[in-house]
Amino acid sequence: MILVSGLVTIWSHQNSITHPETVSVLGQGGIIGGGEVDHELSSRPNYWFLAKTDLEVVKISREEFKLFWQGQITFEWDYKYNFLKNVGLFKGLP
Repeated sequence: MILVSGLVTIWSHQNSITHPETVSVLGQGGIIGGGEVDHELSSRPNYWFLAKTDLEVVKISREEFKLFWQGQITFEWDYKYNFLKNVGLFKGLP
């Protein structure tokens, strides 16, 4: 799942059941269940997730997610450049 909006806190009680520690806080763009991408946090038995706000998520299959993730990593530099040079913040740069 990809968080579109909202906040999720990930807690672990692996070291202490009475004093769980905050492992991460995920916001917009956060990934839950992404395997290596989320460092397997969603599959660890002593970790739990607490939604701090209402959440909006996009759920896609793991295989599709892997394709999208790999695509962002291997995306050709000139395609990135051509995309970014049309973003308002970067307009006018060589």
